[in-house]
Amino acid sequence: MVDSRGFFSLLKNGEYKEALLKLFDSGVIKIAQYGDIRTVSQYLMDSIEDDKQFIYSALPLKYSQKRLTAIMKRCLLYSDLSEIYEYGQMALALKKNENGEQYNDDYKNRRDELIDIFVEVDKDGEHQTNLSWDAMAEILENLYSFMETVIKLSMMHDIYISPRADGELGCWKFSSILDKVIRLYVPKDNVELWRSAQKILDNIYKQNKNENNRSVYIRKLKKLVEKGINVEGCQYAQAIVDLCYNYACESSISNVSRHYDVKDLEDWGSACHGENTFECDFSKRLKRTWDGGRKRDERYLVDEKNDFKTFKLGKYRPPKIVNAARIVGYVKDKPEIDRNYVFYYENNAKKDKHRRKLKLLCGILKKIVFAILCFLIVISPELTGDYWTAKAMQNSWIKPAVAFWNSVPSGIQTMVMLIITEIVTSLIAKIPGLDALSLSESLAEIWQLLRDMVRITFRKSKAYVNSVMKGLDNSEHFCEGEKIRYTLTKELKRYLKLCEDRNITNEDSEYKSYPIASLDTLEARKQILRDEELHSRKYGVVYSSVYNMMVVDPIRKDDNELMAYERVLPNGNDGVVILAKHKGKYVLLEQFRHAIRRRQYACPRGFSDPNCTPIEDVRREIKEELGADIIGKPIELGRIAADSGLTGGCVHVFLTNIGAYKQRCGHEGIISTIELTRKQMEICVSKKRIDDGFTLGALELERCWRLKRRRAGAEL
Repeated sequence: MVDSRGFFSLLKNGEYKEALLKLFDSGVIKIAQYGDIRTVSQYLMDSIEDDKQFIYSALPLKYSQKRLTAIMKRCLLYSDLSEIYEYGQMALALKKNENGEQYNDDYKNRRDELIDIFVEVDKDGEHQTNLSWDAMAEILENLYSFMETVIKLSMMHDIYISPRADGELGCWKFSSILDKVIRLYVPKDNVELWRSAQKILDNIYKQNKNENNRSVYIRKLKKLVEKGINVEGCQYAQAIVDLCYNYACESSISNVSRHYDVKDLEDWGSACHGENTFECDFSKRLKRTWDGGRKRDERYLVDEKNDFKTFKLGKYRPPKIVNAARIVGYVKDKPEIDRNYVFYYENNAKKDKHRRKLKLLCGILKKIVFAILCFLIVISPELTGDYWTAKAMQNSWIKPAVAFWNSVPSGIQTMVMLIITEIVTSLIAKIPGLDALSLSESLAEIWQLLRDMVRITFRKSKAYVNSVMKGLDNSEHFCEGEKIRYTLTKELKRYLKLCEDRNITNEDSEYKSYPIASLDTLEARKQILRDEELHSRKYGVVYSSVYNMMVVDPIRKDDNELMAYERVLPNGNDGVVILAKHKGKYVLLEQFRHAIRRRQYACPRGFSDPNCTPIEDVRREIKEELGADIIGKPIELGRIAADSGLTGGCVHVFLTNIGAYKQRCGHEGIISTIELTRKQMEICVSKKRIDDGFTLGALELERCWRLKRRRAGAEL
């Protein structure tokens, strides 16, 4: 629903949308849960996270439109469509008044507010939109319609399929399938195009192993296209990526009926069927997807835009879902499920279709027979009136009633019979399991019932079939799936990712005063979530910036209870502090420090840049803060853990000489620059004019370094 522009196009049609919801409600269409994501709404909210940079193929918005995505998030979080609706009405009002009261203050305020929600944010800053009021109104209308559908689906708790349990057969990730395809697939057509796409994907895969976010691949392919590198090959590569992603989605669904033997995917190259069923299926689907490169510039690697365009119906017409929603209602019983085996799609496909046809025809026939019976009841007085009148006249006590009935005009008689029959049939229709219609419903639907009977009888199925699978009596074991017992917060998900990427849970091997609770097991995670709910705590990565992150660790106490203990960690390597000397004097910066909200004298210092060595960081910081070059090689004096009760990072301390420098007033809060001798430094320390912990630590490390040198010289 999020990734398909075609599907979203169909949802714009109100009749189609209602029919779709009916199919969901009847259990004919279901939604597969994945991981700890329970609903469509939760999936969308998860995709909004900044680190995802999710590419919305269907929705008329971009991840860079932070305010618009925030509105969508609030809409889902509170099940409240009013904010989107109000902005949509505002856009319509501005459209009508486009050439009206241009200078009205209220007009200006509304205009500015609406424009602001479409602002885009990237590395270069904020960018205003150039969309028209009409375009904005359409975007918000589309978004409203989609959010409405998502909220309705999220409230249908019976439409969801439990996710596969960990380790179940055939649960393949996107990266694993893509790896297999680009290594082992041998194309029969489009060979040169395949090889170019294969080379592109192989390079991306090597840089992003085990990456299961499709958007990462799409963005890298887009960058290649922007540089003009093998455009068609990149487009074909996206077709491959999309197809592999579809296989991964299919694989994640419990008890899905596949078009290939999963063993042929697992043991590619040693298939026991003579022909690899997965390779054959992949080849057919790729050919159908690529479609000879038809309209490839419109379908692949297109820029994210707000001006959403629905698909035009050409030769690829959507199924008549309104008919489908009506037809499936003819059979109320749910399909029987074999809880031992899941057969592949082609296994007994014809028999299953024939069996389903018979059930539908029986359901229609039942309704037609009931409609005919209702009609016969209505006309029965006309057909049998003389006979029953003669019979009734023989009974003296019925004779007056019959005489009265005969005196009533025939039109009124018919009306009375219609009313009585409608009441009786309405009551009968309410009987559970009977699946009958009232008289009015029967007469209204009789023609439609006959048409549907013809459709079911004579229409042939156009479903996709993998011919290689015909005749193969293969199946997979039925899996019960695993109910989602908990949903991790985004803070804990970031925490788990951090634990994978960095060793933040390491401890002193000899002294373990504050052991961090493990999150490896289901029970451990449930306990942490329970502790959050009971004691209003928040564990995990609660905030992250370019430079630092606030982490709250779950600490296991002696009584096995949990305790929240926060710390600040650097978002990168350890920083540097520099004792910079110019002509024998220490160079200090007078800077305004936000944390203490006052000015302070301190050594130059800074965070580490990614992939830089500490000495490279020293050179950069001296250049940025003093506009100077270092002389000789910096001397590393040691390291400082400034506030080990709160921060988990350290800094490397260096001593270096610098050349001529400049006053960089205004840069990073720098007010001025001063030079001090060692004695002047000591006086400033004693008078508390210098109280920066890093500077004090650096001075002490330098003193120890000089003492060590003197001792070494004395020993020599």
